[in-house]
Formats: sequence, C-alpha cells, structure tokens
Amino acid sequence: MFNKNFKTFEEYSQIYGLTFDGIEHRSFDFSAGGNKLVGQVFQPKEYRATVIIVHGYLVHCGTFGKFIKYMLDNHMAVAMFDLPGHGLSGGDRGVTSDFSQYTIALDEFLSIIKEKLHGPFHIVGHSTGGAIVMDYITGFGSGDFDKVVLAAPLVRFKLWHLSKIGCAIYMPFMKHIFRLFRNISSDAQYVDFLKHRDHLQVKSISLRWVRAIFKWEKKISKMPVVNKPVFVVQGTNDTTVAWKYNLKFILAKFKNADIEFVENAQHEFFNEAKQYRDAVFELIRDYLYKD
Repeated sequence: MFNKNFKTFEEYSQIYGLTFDGIEHRSFDFSAGGNKLVGQVFQPKEYRATVIIVHGYLVHCGTFGKFIKYMLDNHMAVAMFDLPGHGLSGGDRGVTSDFSQYTIALDEFLSIIKEKLHGPFHIVGHSTGGAIVMDYITGFGSGDFDKVVLAAPLVRFKLWHLSKIGCAIYMPFMKHIFRLFRNISSDAQYVDFLKHRDHLQVKSISLRWVRAIFKWEKKISKMPVVNKPVFVVQGTNDTTVAWKYNLKFILAKFKNADIEFVENAQHEFFNEAKQYRDAVFELIRDYLYKD
C-alpha cells in the first residue's frame, strides 16, 4: 500500500491527522478495473449510519480528516477510498480515459463496505466525487444509498468551452498541464500544505482526464431523469466549477434536488476557513439526521 513517503500506515495516519481516540481505523486493498486500490474504514464502537465519502480530482482520503472527525463525533462510521491514480491507490497519477473507471471502482468498494459496516449507507461526493456519484446513480441505480449529498459537484468546470478548444489544440503535443492552486480555499495553511508538503497531491492536470470529463458530460446529459432525492451544497465563491450551470443541470436531472448555498465559500470547502467549513459540515449533518 505505501509509497516511498510512508514507512507504515500509522505514519501516514499521523501525517494527515487521521488518528482518532476510540475509533478503529483500518485500511484494505482491493482491485477494480485493473488497478490496485486502497480503502479506509473509520469505525466507532457504536454508530447510527455509515457515510461513504468520494473525493475529488487530484486530492485523496488524507485531505478529509476534519470532515471525517466531524462525522465520527456525530455518531457516523466513515468509509472512503483513493480513486485510481490518486493517493495511496495504484494507476497513472491523475489520469483516466473514461469516467466509468471511477464508477466501477465505487461499485466494487460498496460491495466490500457492505460486509464490513452496517447501514443505513449515506454517500457524500465532492467535486469530481459528486460527478462519480451522479454517474453511479444514473447508471447503477440509487438503491444502495439512504441519503445522497453532492458537495460543490462537478458537471462542467470553469472556462468549459475554452478548455475544449485548448484540449484539441494541445493534446497532440503534451499530456499534462501545470496545476494552479489559486482560489480553492481561503485557508492559507491548507493551500500551503497542498502546494509544498502533501506528497500525495497530484501536481498536474491530465489532458486525457479533461477529454474524459467532456465525454462523461455528454453521456450523463442523455441519461433519464432521476427521482432519488439529492442534497446539494454549493459555495458562492467557487471559481473551480461552473456552479450556476451545474445547479441548473442537476435540478433538471434530479427532480427532487434540494440546494443550499454557503455564502463566500470557495471550492475546497471541506478544508475552507473555519466559518465556512463549519457551515458546510452542519448542513450535511442536519440533512443526514433528517427523518
């Protein structure tokens, strides 16, 4: 499981703040789509439900320590895995040719988690994780989940049409473009950690991934309308995704969607400044607790 940056799972857990008193934290390997992936479970002795977290593009499980702790403090077990090409999982860093690779991985992960933890099972997808959750629901169905949360979900990103032109021009000559960290969070310490001290961060954007998201957006737009209720949380200062377009798309595709805004929150709001982060966490908790 470990790359050259970590000697043990305990060292990894300490670096990313994933050690919690009274919580059984364990990892496991599994395979999906030809990749060896790594999942993690955070299990209290007693819990009311299990929350499955699907992270976004270029990040990994280790960046969700604050939210994991909040869910544990609110009597939830937590399970998540590093997507192919991310974090501790195998695969080319940040690369995919088809989004179905992620959805197949989620399906395999769910089959394992159902044997390790009890339900009801809720799912929270952030950014690209939100796109993966939507892809799963429209393709595999929503019966696995009691509650569905889409956090700053990706359908289209900013400069969508310009990026299509750029991708067509540059893809024959280059495979990646340099990743910028501007305007993702107002927590300066978090951004500094991502840029300089997080060895699991993917530091470039794959043009194959960009082409794959264009292909996925075209596919999901043709999928039938979904009746499953979904809860969407969106920051109004998000300059990563084209959130105004995305929310219109989600309202049309998921006819029982409920949307809440967090004023002035940026895209990485699981690692935003405390005032925004707390607002996001409380909205998600209240939704998951709702009968």
